[in-house]
This record gives sequence, C-alpha cells and structure tokens, in this order.
Amino acid sequence: MDLKDMLAFRTLADELHFGRAAQQLEMSQPALSQKIRKLEDELNVQLLARSSRAVGLTQIGELFLQSCRRTLAEAERARETVLDARDGLFGRLVIGCLGAAANGPVPDLIRRLLGKEPGCMVELQHFLDAGAQVRAVVAGNIDIGFVRSAAMDNKVVSTHILDESFKAFLPEEHPFASRTSLKLIDLREQPMVFLPREYNPSYYDLLVSACRSAGFEPLVKGYATSLETQLALTAANVGIALLSTSNANISRAGVVAVDIDPDDIMAPLWMIHARWQRSRLADLFIDVAAS
Repeated sequence: MDLKDMLAFRTLADELHFGRAAQQLEMSQPALSQKIRKLEDELNVQLLARSSRAVGLTQIGELFLQSCRRTLAEAERARETVLDARDGLFGRLVIGCLGAAANGPVPDLIRRLLGKEPGCMVELQHFLDAGAQVRAVVAGNIDIGFVRSAAMDNKVVSTHILDESFKAFLPEEHPFASRTSLKLIDLREQPMVFLPREYNPSYYDLLVSACRSAGFEPLVKGYATSLETQLALTAANVGIALLSTSNANISRAGVVAVDIDPDDIMAPLWMIHARWQRSRLADLFIDVAAS
C-alpha cells in the first residue's frame, strides 16, 4: 500500500462513484476498480459496500478514510516543507479564522510568531462557517483555527483566548448614532442585520440569547454572509449590526459604531488545533498564543 492507493481510495470515497473518481484520477474505471480490489485484498478487509446501483463505505472503510486523509495531509505538508526549504522558507503554517479574529488578535500572534521564526510562510484563510473550520483542522487542511465556541470533537483541542465586548453598527442618521454607549435593551424594536444561523450557530445563538436576557426578541430584518455585507445593509438603513469590538477598525461610509455595555453581551474566542500530528510551527504558534 502506498500514497497513490490512499489517494485513489480517498477520491473514490469523496465521489462514491467509480466513473467520476477515475476521471479525477486520470485513469480508467476498470483500473481504479482493480486498484481498490487489490487494496482490499492486501488489507484483508472490505472497504466498500457495493451494489448494482451504488457504492458506499463500510464501517472499516470510514475508519480507513480518516487515516488516509491524515496521512495524505501529512505527506503534502512534508512536500511543501521541502519545497519551502529549497526556496529559503522554513515551514508553512495555515491559519483559519473568522473575520473578527483576523481583525483582532491574529495579526499580533502572527507577528510574534515571525519574530521567532522569520523564515516561515503563513497562510491565512477566512471562514464563515465555524463547522467548516473544525472539519478543516481534523482533515489537516489548516493547522490552527479561531472560532466562537469550543469544538465538540475529541480530535480537536480548544483553548480559550479572550472574551470580546460588542459594538452596535448604526446608520449615521440613526437617533442613537451620537450616543457614546448603549444598553442592549435600547435596541428593542430596532431592526437588525444578522449573519445566517447556519454559518455560525453558536454566534447566532449568543446574540439571540443576549437579547432575550435583556428582555426582548431581536427584530431581524436582514441577513448577510460577511461583515462587509452586514455593514452594507446597515448603511442602506436595513438594520443595526451587532459585531464584536475587534471589528471596530472596519470603516464603512454612512455607518458609525457605538459601544454596547459589556455587562449585556460578551463573545468568547477560541483557538482550535489538532490533538495529534501537529507540525513544529503549529506547536510554536500555540506556545506564542499561550504566552
């Protein structure tokens, strides 16, 4: 068994269709079928549940798929490490984050990492879906992630980084725009713009719960899938956006930010990473974040 066998199995497991998988692998369908049969014979297990109409994974196949993903991710990291070293770069760290983290603590953490490892390469990926970040960590596609709630996966370690206060982002002509601070209850019956719940359930639930604790149900009049589009709707007078304070450095014409009493709402920020098989740079970044 080699990496090519693992790649073939992972591709087939992703597609669950021999024809599409073979096309991706640039090989014939019979050759792919033969390769998978040979792999099953070598391992002396049945990886696939085959029928005349469909192909699926057995329970053993599901377990083997997880191992394949980890091994292939490690192999890709090893290849990139060698290429980076050839080009004078020593190591590569891939960080996933929410917009708030990118506007908040992450740049400083990266700066401190580069102070210790100036030759490394850092890639920053923006995620809207917190669940996708957790899956990316498990799959080895990113080394570090930043999310709003601890990951409910025993393959992932979650570390609390900080708690953030909030600001209300308002149209500049709003009656509250001249205020220096607001209580959350002040926003009762005020139209609001939220991120859709499916993108970040814990964050959405945090906002709704805080409003309910203040004594009202949020009046959501618009949804937007990014910070920029939320503020665009606010500028258009669709509604008020409740965003963490780290986003206050985002400027948008026609929008002002007013502090929300921190006793009314705070949002946690968590760093996540794989429990096992971390890179040296990932461990160094974790140490930097802890210091």
